[in-house]
Amino acid sequence: MKETQYILDSISTLIDISKVEVSKENVDYKGRKYISDYVILNKSDNIGFEVFEGEEIRVFYLREHSHFGIDYGMKETEIVDAAVDLLRKVLTCKVKYAQVFKGDKLKKETIYFLVNNQWEKGCTTSYSFVTKINPFAKKTIKETIWEFKKSGEHRE
Repeated sequence: MKETQYILDSISTLIDISKVEVSKENVDYKGRKYISDYVILNKSDNIGFEVFEGEEIRVFYLREHSHFGIDYGMKETEIVDAAVDLLRKVLTCKVKYAQVFKGDKLKKETIYFLVNNQWEKGCTTSYSFVTKINPFAKKTIKETIWEFKKSGEHRE
């Protein structure tokens, strides 16, 4: 798809494009086949994106992902640029991965990007509705700082 090539061209100075894996025929979590460009930029850190024919792009990184598309209130011209902007952040900024626990239960995960020496909030995933959490359990926060290196390795 033309959007896939545009994104790859836009980040080609940040990553070795020759090591990129692209698959066209994919299978969803229910085993159904579908067509998209599923692009893996860095397998060990789960960095990549997926371009769907229905004007949607999903960017995934570490344990998170973000969707960009018309169904998410975006104009068609904004979709690809928003995906490129997020991929540039993932590939160039330090990333703080914060996990909040109540006792031994994971309650929330938040991603932050270090932009101009300030932590900018990325996305948050809350799990309080999924598991029963003891409200009296001790709250602990585990933070990991991650940084992508063009060689394909990462530092924690």
